[in-house]
Amino acid sequence: MSINLRNNIKNNIKKENKTLNVDNNIKAHAKDNEDETAMKKFTIGKKKEDKSVRKSFPLYVDGSMQKKLDDICKKTKYSRNELIVMMIQHCIDNLEITD
Repeated sequence: MSINLRNNIKNNIKKENKTLNVDNNIKAHAKDNEDETAMKKFTIGKKKEDKSVRKSFPLYVDGSMQKKLDDICKKTKYSRNELIVMMIQHCIDNLEITD
């Protein structure tokens, strides 16, 4: 009887350790994803003088997106176009194409 009890305790400890390892792996993976998201955040400072040659093309967005862009423009002193160009450049620089 005591051998069975000892084996049961050992098995329970092994199961608990496996569960702890899985939990730790999940937490580590979640932290990695959190770090990746933080690294990819688009940050912007106040506008500095810069005039360069640019090409134009039409861009259509819904009204709520335009309002959000306009709010950001007011805070940063960038024009809507300058802001969109910076966002596009950020996306191009951080783009990863998958199959």
